[in-house]
Amino acid sequence: MDGDPGLATAIEIACDESGSEGERLTGGNTDVFGYGSVLIDGAAAAACVAELRVRIRSPAMEYKANHLLRRKHRAALAWFLGPAGPIAGRACVYLVDKPFLLVTRVVAEVSGGTAAAAATLYRAGPAVFGAAPWTAFLTASNALLRAGGRWPALDDPAAAFARAVGALAHTGTEADAVVDDLRNGRERRRRCATSWTGCRVRCRRSTRWSRRSRTRSSTGATAGARFACSTTSSGS
Repeated sequence: MDGDPGLATAIEIACDESGSEGERLTGGNTDVFGYGSVLIDGAAAAACVAELRVRIRSPAMEYKANHLLRRKHRAALAWFLGPAGPIAGRACVYLVDKPFLLVTRVVAEVSGGTAAAAATLYRAGPAVFGAAPWTAFLTASNALLRAGGRWPALDDPAAAFARAVGALAHTGTEADAVVDDLRNGRERRRRCATSWTGCRVRCRRSTRWSRRSRTRSSTGATAGARFACSTTSSGS
């Protein structure tokens, strides 16, 4: 390239996501969000696809993940992902457990709790509180975090959240203290539900969602698209 010598090397990184359902972090089609990136040149990619065609023997013009994920093609999948495979050291996947992210954010926003407190509550989960109360808690938490700035609200998300937290019975475990803090967070619940900035879970990224994102590097080192989940809040 002409111009700045620091931009002499162009690197093309293919990126894709799976499991995104916007601000819906529970009750969807999947509990995990994944964002992957692969750094591989055209010749190596062509050789990889050619080898997969030999191993899988499908007449399909375009190979997709479901070709590799079929039980009869496990050997091809093991080769593809293995230490001697074509993407070893060339791929990165960022995974988010969506219900866990939801619990960490609602604990932080409603009671000012730490990530460790959220982990204690999440580990207790349905095994301690029961499947139905825990599912209701997650649903109410998601509604509360999504409510900020939305008017008119179809119902009262703060009241629904309070009822869901109230249904989490004391269990004699460390999770009880976390639940008590959520019960006592009335003012923070109200602020989450009514503020225009609220505490809605947001996703931001350094590049647009696309099949491909281009990043330049003067050293040729991998510089993948970064993905982060965060929240905004109207106050502490």
